[in-house]
Amino acid sequence: MAKDHENKEDLEQLFPEGFDYFKNMADETARQSRMIDERIKNIPTEDIRQTSHRLEFNPAGFAKAREAWVNREDRRSLEGLKTELETDLTKRMEQGIKSWDLDKDTATQIRDATRETLHPNPFKGKTKEQLDQIKGKEKDLQHSQDFMRTLLDNERKGTPTPPAKTGKGKEPGME
Repeated sequence: MAKDHENKEDLEQLFPEGFDYFKNMADETARQSRMIDERIKNIPTEDIRQTSHRLEFNPAGFAKAREAWVNREDRRSLEGLKTELETDLTKRMEQGIKSWDLDKDTATQIRDATRETLHPNPFKGKTKEQLDQIKGKEKDLQHSQDFMRTLLDNERKGTPTPPAKTGKGKEPGME
């Protein structure tokens, strides 16, 4: 369980009170998604080189190439299953929000909590200095989105900077 939250209370507070239905759906989908990730991780890589010094009866294209093809197809089908699970969760969540006629803020909180349950943000809770160190490094799309979401959340929580003053304490344009 590599993507579990460190602080379970933080995860509990993400969903609005009384909406355990959505929390249970998201938790179940996240559990299934982690199981699929484990299965994907355990699929052997497509290295078809001989790894030992013993001779094998292995005509060209006989077993190794087929095994690599099967592994590649298995990986694709598992990734497709994972995407299908997440799409199904999104549809059920949107149907629940629509059928219960939830207000915009509650619906947004449920969507954000579901996204955080499925794809925990690894940058959440990092200090500004830690984020500045990570800023220039190359990240994949998911990590880049998490990083920018963290910067945006930090900016929203932070205090606004006062406008720059010029001259003798006068605001720009004020004379």
